[in-house]
Amino acid sequence: MIFVTVGSQLAFDRLVSAVDDWAAGRPDVAIFGQVGDTNQPPVHFESVSTMSPEEYQRRFAEADMVVGHAGMGTIIAALEQRKPLLMLPRLGSLKESRNDNQVGTARHFRSFALFEVVESESDVAERIDQMLANLEGYRSAEDSFGVGDSLIAAIRAFVNG
Repeated sequence: MIFVTVGSQLAFDRLVSAVDDWAAGRPDVAIFGQVGDTNQPPVHFESVSTMSPEEYQRRFAEADMVVGHAGMGTIIAALEQRKPLLMLPRLGSLKESRNDNQVGTARHFRSFALFEVVESESDVAERIDQMLANLEGYRSAEDSFGVGDSLIAAIRAFVNG
């Protein structure tokens, strides 16, 4: 199952539409999304705008991979649960965020073995296909990518101030 998450602050139509377009040709792939207040609700996968923290954690835990923005909450959850994560950073110039902080965040975390970053919504479909084809590779890499509980705790402490 693929879990799509865009956070809760602003619409992220580029990501939702890109995944929805990909899903149109893959009715056999289970996809569930937390898509926020999107202006273009998906038609090819089930979604909600918001969910409780418990439901979010359950969906995240059930996922084989996650597709989302480059928000620290999503990144920390992927680290904690050792989930492959495809990130498309929000862009301030497109009013998806107040600034381009997610671009820098994604650039920093792209070297982690479980993470993939695309810079354009046009690359989402191809990268999802590649990641799904390599799920076993991500599972075998999860213990070797150098993120221990102490690093996750440090990142969480930094984000929480």
